[in-house]
Amino acid sequence: ALWWCAIFPGLVLGNLLRTPDRLHAAEDFLLRPSAWHIYPPAPLPPRFLIVSSPEERIISYAQITDDYRAVKNLVKPLIKGGISSPKGLAFDPRHNLLFVADPGTRRIRSWRLFLERCFTPEEKAGLMGAAVSDPFATDSAQGPSACELPWTLWAGEETTILSEVSSEWVSLDHNGNLYYSDQARKTVNKIDAVLLLNLVHGEITPGELKQRSASHPAAALEEQGKRAMQVKPHLQDLEQNAEALGNAVGNTLGAIATPVALVSQESSEEVIIKLFEADDVHAATPAGVVSDAVQVYWANQDHGLERGSVGTAFVKGSAPSGKLTTMTASSFGIAATVSSVLFSNGAGVYGVPKFGGGNATALNEGFILSRGLVWDGAGTVFVADEGASTVYAMPCGVLAEQPLQPVLEMHGVFGLALVQPSDPLSQRSSSQLLSLTATVMVLAFQWLL
Repeated sequence: ALWWCAIFPGLVLGNLLRTPDRLHAAEDFLLRPSAWHIYPPAPLPPRFLIVSSPEERIISYAQITDDYRAVKNLVKPLIKGGISSPKGLAFDPRHNLLFVADPGTRRIRSWRLFLERCFTPEEKAGLMGAAVSDPFATDSAQGPSACELPWTLWAGEETTILSEVSSEWVSLDHNGNLYYSDQARKTVNKIDAVLLLNLVHGEITPGELKQRSASHPAAALEEQGKRAMQVKPHLQDLEQNAEALGNAVGNTLGAIATPVALVSQESSEEVIIKLFEADDVHAATPAGVVSDAVQVYWANQDHGLERGSVGTAFVKGSAPSGKLTTMTASSFGIAATVSSVLFSNGAGVYGVPKFGGGNATALNEGFILSRGLVWDGAGTVFVADEGASTVYAMPCGVLAEQPLQPVLEMHGVFGLALVQPSDPLSQRSSSQLLSLTATVMVLAFQWLL
């Protein structure tokens, strides 16, 4: 009886799809959003700029338009209470995590962010097919309401990532690794992405972390080599067994034998990797930090003319640290584009080529107290001017003098993070999968005839 219940719907639908016209009509129906969802798919979420103010002890956000302005000039609170002096910010788009450096509590903490769509009565009526009276949302033409913005950003529970650390600046690379500078110890440090998620989920506590230098001593490298050779014979057995499947599989297993051993050894360590440490008490103090996953760059908030306005080192610790430029005596915020490093020094924002360094170019020197920077991934950098209580947008595709455009106003603004819409490619992939699924279902019903 069960097999008849499974086949009977296919036989019925198959009889209805005997003609090509009906087949295409059925496929067209299956591809309609209404056939799969109660509500039509929501549009791409907007871009948000998250800002911190240590003076106000608050983290807020604004929705940003395509012309780099805050929607309705609104700056909405995101996190307030429980934070003392929020400064540096970093956002992980893959896990919707916001990381905050709070030197007032000597912690680096994280919050998971959530996005909600706010519908007006007219929008709800269009979705549900009937007029809806909602006391919590009104038409924008009728005045202020809970739907001041089409989208609302809010923060979930807080998690402490690091404690007892004097850090004002944090950042993330595209692999999800966290970087931070410690002003008391004068160090630049990295937390591996896997370890970072373990800290977020509470599987490891901050007290269980250790610290080591990124430059392994020779004995440590020799020990890693021994462990790699112990793993390689087992993979060679797999390589021999794979010969029946072709030489390509065997060659691939042989090629990855040593790297797999080294990577597993590295990622299993519950350590904070120290990428740079000042060699004496008179050395420069690291401030803002950023990385492209190959090199790490940091701004020095003092001794910039002697020790470098911007310092740099390889993430793997395979070479000593160096200085990219000595343009300014002090630097604070920093951002990295594909080819340039941008940094602020209070009065201005400057840019220097990643490769070669040298003299920096002033992009704009009209700030009162420029602090945090964040690059939008294209041709614009956002700059927080703490003295003017304003966030500006500025072109940065060319290292030359650039104009400023005010984006939003917030008293004592310091750190910045950008939340961008999801890549449309993922949505296209979902649509293609849906189309393929619908086609396969139709063909399967035809085959049952």
